[in-house]
Amino acid sequence: MAERSDLDTQAHVQLAVDGDERSLAWLVQRLTPLLLAQARVRIGKQLRVVIDAQDLVQEVWGIALPRIASLRERDDLDAGMMVAFLARIL
Repeated sequence: MAERSDLDTQAHVQLAVDGDERSLAWLVQRLTPLLLAQARVRIGKQLRVVIDAQDLVQEVWGIALPRIASLRERDDLDAGMMVAFLARIL
């Protein structure tokens, strides 16, 4: 198997859904900045005094990680679908 650093996002999504912890950690590391940016936009200026975007992203991962294996049945499983899955939770 190729080194983890040589794999593309698509491969990491597939491996993470199949339970590979290193690929799951790779996805969390790579997708957290995107989630953080989305959270900041969605929270807006007024709600920033009430909720922190980083706390919201932590909550998203807390909900998403136990559910990732359920994505195994999806025919359209790819990196874009993973981002959409996370965005729905957010």
